[in-house]
Amino acid sequence: NEIKELAKQTSDATSDIKQRVSAIQNTTEATISEIGAISSVVNNVNEIVIAIASSIEEQALATKEISGNVAQASGGMNDVNLNVSQGSAVSKEIAKDMAQMTLAINEMAENSVKIRTNSEELSGMAETLHGMVSRFKV
Repeated sequence: NEIKELAKQTSDATSDIKQRVSAIQNTTEATISEIGAISSVVNNVNEIVIAIASSIEEQALATKEISGNVAQASGGMNDVNLNVSQGSAVSKEIAKDMAQMTLAINEMAENSVKIRTNSEELSGMAETLHGMVSRFKV
């Protein structure tokens, strides 16, 4: 009886061990399958990260180019501002010169009127003198 009992316990233990080994094998296979799926996801994520890094690098280059263009435009605007400023100074100088010319022209006109008046007076005096001289006989 005892041997039968021990044989039965051994059989039950063997059956239990067999079930546990089978469960461990099933769990291991499931784990391997899940690790494969995780590995696939990691590879996909890695590809996405590489694509994102490439896009970021392209954006950095584009941003650098835009920055250079903005700097060039800024330099151009500075040149334009300088030219406008110089043009404004020249315009002011021209306006000042024209004002001086206007004063000079007005002064010349006044002097011309005085010269004409003096010429008319001189002409009148010459006629008077001529009249006086013509009375004398030589």
